[in-house]
Amino acid sequence: LLEEQQQLRLQCSTLRRQAEDASQEQQAAQQEVSLARRALQQVVAEQQEARAEASSLADARAAEQRRLTDLRSTMDTVAAAVAQRQHTQDSMAQKLRDAEQQLKA
Repeated sequence: LLEEQQQLRLQCSTLRRQAEDASQEQQAAQQEVSLARRALQQVVAEQQEARAEASSLADARAAEQRRLTDLRSTMDTVAAAVAQRQHTQDSMAQKLRDAEQQLKA
């Protein structure tokens, strides 16, 4: 009976150590999970920030494209006005030459 009691005490002692070890392992695992969650939250936050920045850059690029299109349109309008003015001047110069020819004749 004494020997059986000693064996049971030894088993209880072993089980207590195993329970303590398991508890420590569980706490370590919980800390790792907590760290992993924080790291994941950081990655998600950085990803959201990158998306917002990309969206902002896309908006800025679209605005630049609109300005460029407006400038091209303005240049086309100015070029057309210059061409019309040149045509008018050429036409007036021709009329002047014709009038001078008529006066000489």
